[in-house]
Formats: sequence, C-alpha cells, structure tokens
Amino acid sequence: MIKISKRLTLCLMVVAMVAIPALARPYAMIEDVVINKNVDGTGVEGLNIRVNVKNPGTEVVKNPVVTLWVRADWNDSWRAIKRWRLHKEIDPGQSLSHDYFAYAGGYVDPVMWGSSFQVKANVVASGRVEDSKTVNYP
Repeated sequence: MIKISKRLTLCLMVVAMVAIPALARPYAMIEDVVINKNVDGTGVEGLNIRVNVKNPGTEVVKNPVVTLWVRADWNDSWRAIKRWRLHKEIDPGQSLSHDYFAYAGGYVDPVMWGSSFQVKANVVASGRVEDSKTVNYP
C-alpha cells in the first residue's frame, strides 16, 4: 500500500478545491459564423454575417460582448466592424444569434468588396476572451 504524507494530501485537497470550481465556471462559445454574400454583381449589397453564441455550461454567463472582425487574409491586421453588448446574461443551454448587415449605401470595410476575406468572431465575458472562431469567404 502506498503511504501518502499528510502534507501531500493537504496540498492535493487545496488544489482540488481551487481547480474544480475554475473548471465549472460559466463560459460562452462561438457556435457558428455564417457568411451570406450576394454574388450577382452588385458587390456587398446583401452581405449578411450571422454569429451564433451558446452557453453550453451550467452557470449563467454575465455581460457577454461579441465582436466581429474582418481582414483580407493572414497578412492583414484584424479590424473590428461590429460589437454587440445587448445582453446582460446568457442562461445555461441558451443560444443567441447576432446579425451584421452590410449594404452598398453605407460604410463597409473595403476588403468585403473583394472576392475573398476572413471573418472572426469572439465573445468576451468576465473580462476574458471565452471563445473565438475564424471563417474564410468564400
């Protein structure tokens, strides 16, 4: 039989008391990012980007902020194009959808006029990035 010292047992108990609640903390995840772009020659008119966010945990996620970013490719830097702060919380198991609509009549980041670009969505809660997802168009 293995003999474990009282000091080691105490240390393991303290680690477990700290680690287990940290693993169970509430979190939000980017479930999906979908890009729908009109390709009939009218440019960006009709561009829609949908970001689906989910709380797969068992605790409420408070004050989530979802940010949508765009860039031409991996050589380019990310630029924020939309930030949603509309929700005070996401209940366990709940999903939220956010839509970004770009029209030719308003300002649209120039890379979205091109034939390809990258979009990234991230969700921040409790002051830290909870999840991020990048999608290429097309």
